[in-house]
Amino acid sequence: LPICVVSQLNELNTIADSPCDVFPNPAGNSVAIKFRNPSSDVLINVYDAMGRMVIEKEFNHTNTTFRLDLSSLPRGVYMLNVHSREYGTSMHKLIRE
Repeated sequence: LPICVVSQLNELNTIADSPCDVFPNPAGNSVAIKFRNPSSDVLINVYDAMGRMVIEKEFNHTNTTFRLDLSSLPRGVYMLNVHSREYGTSMHKLIRE
């Protein structure tokens, strides 16, 4: 199944249309979120397979790349929700090794 990104409440786009890339994936102790253009006020939420939020991190500086520490998470599959003022919200499947 393809991963999808909701860019507006009534519009669904494929991951290729996402304003950011998440790498490496699978990830070890950290992951980078890189925007194609600088972004600010970035909010990142990570959800486990049961839908529980396990990480919430806010970045208030303008940058193109943000690093997220995953060392507190056990191995597994997670959903990473990236929200920025400029680009809206995108969802990414994340595997923690």
